Amino acid sequence: MYKFLFLLLIILITNCSKTNLEKINNWLEKEEYEKLLEFSNEKKSNLTEEELYLSSKAISKFQSFLRKKKSEEKYSNKQYFQNLESKTGLKIKIINTDNGNLPTIDDVYEKSITNSKYYKNKSTLDRFKYTVSTNEISENSFLLMDILEIDPRLFLQEFKAVWIESMKLGIISSLSDEAKDKFIQTLHFLASKEETDLKNHFFITEGTNVNLRSGPGTENANIGKLNDEEVFQIDSDYNTTSIGTKTGKWIQIYVWRTDTVGWIFSPFLRNSNFNSANAKAFEKEISKLNNFLTVDFNDWNSEEIPDGFYGNYTASKKEIIDASVGFPIYPTSIEQGICKKLKKDTQKITTTFSDQNSSERLILFYLRGVMNSNSKTLLKMEIENHKLYMNSKELNYEIEKNKPVAFDLKLFHEMESKINFSILTMNDKEFFQNTKFERDEIRSWELCIPQGKKSSSRLLLFSFKIY
Repeated sequence: MYKFLFLLLIILITNCSKTNLEKINNWLEKEEYEKLLEFSNEKKSNLTEEELYLSSKAISKFQSFLRKKKSEEKYSNKQYFQNLESKTGLKIKIINTDNGNLPTIDDVYEKSITNSKYYKNKSTLDRFKYTVSTNEISENSFLLMDILEIDPRLFLQEFKAVWIESMKLGIISSLSDEAKDKFIQTLHFLASKEETDLKNHFFITEGTNVNLRSGPGTENANIGKLNDEEVFQIDSDYNTTSIGTKTGKWIQIYVWRTDTVGWIFSPFLRNSNFNSANAKAFEKEISKLNNFLTVDFNDWNSEEIPDGFYGNYTASKKEIIDASVGFPIYPTSIEQGICKKLKKDTQKITTTFSDQNSSERLILFYLRGVMNSNSKTLLKMEIENHKLYMNSKELNYEIEKNKPVAFDLKLFHEMESKINFSILTMNDKEFFQNTKFERDEIRSWELCIPQGKKSSSRLLLFSFKIY
């Protein structure tokens, strides 16, 4: 009996010691949306921007869940939705559509994000990601119009997924001509970025009256004939097959002229290029919206320390990959290198790099907090054998060798004002690193790059974006 009470006490103490953020993340991971939203409703006035964003994410995922379950008696019961509104404080409408009655949840948390443009935009992108498969075409069209107003430079992978899905589902055809032009401009911009791997997705059809089919294979219906059409690859069957004397794969394409999606045999396609002038013009235009500092090595003379850095610099040869200048990082056992001073209010650091050969543990960068006259390393990011480590803790983050990779490091504080760090891993799980330091103790930050001895084990650092 006493043993049971002791265990119960331990569980209660553990749960009470969890922060709001940890509780919300735990419910989100377990897909316990009702608990999460009931909790967020109780704490609404005290939620941080991070917690508001995660609550918004829960609404998007919960709405999609409810729509998928609409045929089940529990989730089609009017009383269930009334109780849900009462517990969570949400406004839920049941809209009548061609696909039946669909619950729609008013996202009060997304509307409450007022101080962080990053979280506001990420919430909109998440809403598309989690609801697109259950939305009506008009809902997706309105969402896509909102996303067209977002700066894509912070969200390259998210934009790639939205653009591919929009073509697959035929959402583009519902846009105005002006919005469609912006969609195409954005696609060319995305294709110009190595991280998206879209530059080889542009094709022109070859041949006369080439069959466009509803699926990958000649057994599928013929849905059109193509003659020298500009098309974009959105998917591939990947299985090699032969038709007559031709060998290739079935490719799913989007046909720009007719807003049509279908499948074509790859021998009837020839590579085309994305419009680089279009991409540069688009990037120049969105640069006017610049709300971050870019630190790159494009103008770096390898014999001299990179502009804006200070410390003990060792001359090293720069490497250029697809017009991006890489700063080589070699193994070192000590935190000695070059640093750049950052503002006290720094909120996020996006790092782009390439793992050339991390056969040894390599420090990618470390972050020092400047407190009065002293500075202390609070965070160290490392790579070894294509795995990412945060303060020696291995993260579930896939790193492909010789390919540009980017991740977001967020610096934030909770209600008790402690400094914390977080990284969103590849499986959408957020990893947190807690510290004992108060935000007010930090006078500024130092972003430092190690200086090791030349070795076959190395990384290439391309840029930091600092928000």
